[in-house]
Amino acid sequence: MDSLDISCWPPPWLKRRASLTPQRLALESGSRQWNYQQLQCAVEQLSGVLRAGGVRSGDLVAVELPDGAGAVLLVHALQACGAVMLPLNTRLADAERVAMLRRWPVRRVLCPGSSAASYDGFRRVPLGQPLAVAGTLSLLERVRPAGEGDHAERLHSAQMVVPTSGTSGVPKGVVLGAENFLASAGAVGRLLGLSADDRWLLCMPLFHVAGLALVTRCALLGSAIVQLNGFDEAAVSAAL
Repeated sequence: MDSLDISCWPPPWLKRRASLTPQRLALESGSRQWNYQQLQCAVEQLSGVLRAGGVRSGDLVAVELPDGAGAVLLVHALQACGAVMLPLNTRLADAERVAMLRRWPVRRVLCPGSSAASYDGFRRVPLGQPLAVAGTLSLLERVRPAGEGDHAERLHSAQMVVPTSGTSGVPKGVVLGAENFLASAGAVGRLLGLSADDRWLLCMPLFHVAGLALVTRCALLGSAIVQLNGFDEAAVSAAL
């Protein structure tokens, strides 16, 4: 693992990593590569767009992550904003996603522009500018029911709310704090003997905690992500 003790690093983790190892490879997606300095610059631009769209620290923001590098950028950008991310399973039916959004105190929904019409009951708020890497995104804002409490304080220390599969009932939201991701990175490091020279293959969906933990772990350790757009047997074999 990195010689630095990461166990007590406060988020945002990418910003600190970029200050330590700016020229180290951070992300390879398709034909493009970003070192940590370049990735941090892209995340700063995106987090500025999110703030301009109304995203505030402590907000629970549901996210339908786009394909490619834009998904990695959004994970880091929401952390930079201090927002709490609720990743949406894109394999769910529209009605299932909307039911999930209404079950929890979601303040905004971030999704590709083509998905905006699928979120009935949420009004569209433009992000203000298209993003070259993440594609055209839309920010949808919920009109919260009267009497609904302010959850910003309760969620302030959280990083993500990850829904369970719901195979035995209604999906539950598992709140994960910074300490969960730090402990995960440390545990994987002790088991596998991680190095900053590692290259991690990311071919799993980022609405799953395994993919999210990989993204945060690489930022903590300074290792590289090699991202594929989903699982393709030939592409995975070639990458390996």
